[in-house]
Formats: sequence, structure tokens, C-alpha cells
Amino acid sequence: MNELSLIKKITSLIPDASYIGDDTAYLKESEMVVTTDTLVEDVHFRLKTTTPHNLGYKAMAVNLSDIASDGAIPAYAFVSLSLPKNIDESFVEEFYKGMNELCSKFGIIIAGGDVTGAEKIFVNITLIGKTNGFKPARRSCAKAGDVVIVTGILGSSRAGLEILENEEKFCKVEKNVLEKFKNAHLRPFPYIDLGRKIVEQSKRTPAMMDTSDGLGDALFKISQSSNVAIEVMADKIPTDKDLGEIGEGKALEWALFGGEDYTLAACVEEDFGHKLAKETPEIQIIGKVIGKKANGLVKIISDKTIYEITEEMIINKAFRHFL
Repeated sequence: MNELSLIKKITSLIPDASYIGDDTAYLKESEMVVTTDTLVEDVHFRLKTTTPHNLGYKAMAVNLSDIASDGAIPAYAFVSLSLPKNIDESFVEEFYKGMNELCSKFGIIIAGGDVTGAEKIFVNITLIGKTNGFKPARRSCAKAGDVVIVTGILGSSRAGLEILENEEKFCKVEKNVLEKFKNAHLRPFPYIDLGRKIVEQSKRTPAMMDTSDGLGDALFKISQSSNVAIEVMADKIPTDKDLGEIGEGKALEWALFGGEDYTLAACVEEDFGHKLAKETPEIQIIGKVIGKKANGLVKIISDKTIYEITEEMIINKAFRHFL
């Protein structure tokens, strides 16, 4: 079982699946978007490699990144915790302090939730965002002639995970480099302001996704939903200068399939894309939409080598929600 096939099956079973297809549901009549994400112990995090504070921070950041990919404004959160018997109140206190770091910054109200018992820790957050008069970005809005942009750098979270899981391998790497990558994994920052800027200033509704399951996954899904062909220049994909020291030749693979960077990937009008890249240091143009293509197509061009991102690649290389 994999995520892509399961979503297709679920969609086929729902009488009205028109709200499904993006990371958020757009409730047009209410001018709201809604997203929900679940973090499961030993699937999405391990207590030996994170703290309750960082877990709370990341749980909120994951949902905020989905709101950012719409260009919406986050407003209300509902938090559900399923906790085993060995978890005490101090864990919950630190967890909520971590969430409140981002809630305070972005004006989010935690409006409710649920608490239950479980064999392992399960965290579920439902987040409601406001569109305030702007149609949110959708995966299906890419057009021929668009440029492909990304916010921030790719692959760092995967490097951080590698360090957290195998720190003894990197005893000769400078401590500040190790901490930088670990923080990229444990404390990602959602691009709420840039997502909003892209939607507000674009002449038309852009195509946009976050890179929670990797840049390759985001581009693949945009190309499929929009029925377009996308070309990306590998050397334009922004990565940290120290990534090669950790990745040992895997920098491109981690940027495309490592996941959990929570940057944004978008297809926007060419002139607007160049304007954004010129005035915003975090934004980089990495490719272009070259035309219509039924069922989509993504080509990565690297050192005279061209290869296509396929569904099989996504299934085998992107993050697996089912172990």
C-alpha cells in the first residue's frame, strides 16, 4: 500500500470528491481553506531525536506550510493528542509551548481539540486559514510559459534526519554544521508571508505546493494536476553549501525526494517570477513550464543528462507514510 494509490481509492469511494486533490480543501462559500495532518511516533518522529517542545513546533509548522502553499492566512487550530501512559503533563506543557511559538507569530488561535490514550503518540492538527478575497493557489493552475520557482533551500531536512539517526558517522563534521541541518529537520519555518505575497501579487491564480514530500513529488503532482510538462535545471535547485559533506553525492536526490523541507514550489507568470526572484533573496527560478502534456511530465536536466520523474520514483524514493 502506498499514499498515491490509497488516495486514488478513497477518492473513487466518495460521492463528491471535488474538494480533494490539494493539500487543503478550499471552502469557497466561506472564504476558508482547511488542512489536517497527523504525526505518528516512529513513523514521522522519534522521541530519541526530538524534544516535546520541538515536536509541538514542527506539528504546527507542518500544517502552516499547507496553508502557506495556498497563500492563505492561518487563523484557527484544533489539536488532538493520543498519548501512552508513560507520557506526563510536563510533556504536554512543553509540546504546547512549542506550538505557541508559531501560533504567537502568526496570530493563530487554538480553538479546541481532543485528548485520548494510545499505545504510541499521535498528533493531529486541523488548521483553518482565511483567503480574504483571493482565490488560493491550486496544483491545477500551471500554464505553458510559466517559470518554476522555489522558496528557500532543498535537501537540508533529509541531511538533518541522517545526522539525527546516525550521528556517530559525522564525528569529524563541525558542530555548527551538524546543528544547522538538525534544526532544518526539527524546526522548519513555514513560508506564510511569501505564499501570501505570491498569491496577492500574481496576475492570475498560481500553481503552488509545499515540498513536504520532496520537490520531485511537488512538481510531479503539479504537472499531473495541470496537464503540463515541466523542465527543471538541476544546477538551479538551491541547496546548502555544506549539504555535500553530509550527503556524499546525494544532494540532488535529497533535494528532489528527501522531503520535509517545507519550502514552496510554484509555477507563475514569467515576468512575475523574475520580479520575485530579483526582489526576494529566498526565491530562485529553477525551470519552466514548456507546454501542455496529458497526465503531466517532469524532466530534470543535469550535466547533459535528462531524466523523467515518474510515479514509480515518487513511490520508491519519496517519504513513505506506510512502513
